[in-house]
Amino acid sequence: ATSRPLELMYKLQNLVEDVSKKAKIKKSVLGEVWDTFNRYVTHNFDQQKGVQVTNFCKIGWAIERRGSNVSYRPYFQLLNSFSEAFQLETRSMAKDLPDKDFCPFEEFNFSKAAIKFSTSLTKDQMFTGLKHLRNQIGEAMSSGATVSIEFELGQLVCRDRRPDFFFVASIYKKRGLTAPHEASDTEYKPSASFQ
Repeated sequence: ATSRPLELMYKLQNLVEDVSKKAKIKKSVLGEVWDTFNRYVTHNFDQQKGVQVTNFCKIGWAIERRGSNVSYRPYFQLLNSFSEAFQLETRSMAKDLPDKDFCPFEEFNFSKAAIKFSTSLTKDQMFTGLKHLRNQIGEAMSSGATVSIEFELGQLVCRDRRPDFFFVASIYKKRGLTAPHEASDTEYKPSASFQ
């Protein structure tokens, strides 16, 4: 299968436009929802904690033990409920591990996100906006389109219904780990400009 040229990829801008049309939510509100979601996840990630978003994904740190040595690797997984609902082939993604092999995770809290990581969103706007964005990501992925959605921590990419997540290279470098060749840095950094 040939991959589409970069300009034909389904990207964050397409996602926001499609959800805005379907759900009748302003693009600026959806942009703030995505930024807020990413600030929340990045904040936890920077504290070596993870976040699980119901019916979407789990993002955080996996613990690797080799004898007496312990190291931490970034971890992203689409939840089974999401993958099954949108009929995605997830064999190439990270496998679910026992709880003991993860740093602590917390369930995404919409109130906390709106209060602590947004400038103007309510809990309801956060909940509704993220639900619509998540569903549209799933619809785009299940259509077979080439999808590339930027997160602050990396990119969710899907080709032919086969999703993968590529963390930014700087995460590996900070830990003294070798970054996979797919890793690259992103210009999308909503936490950098947030007070």
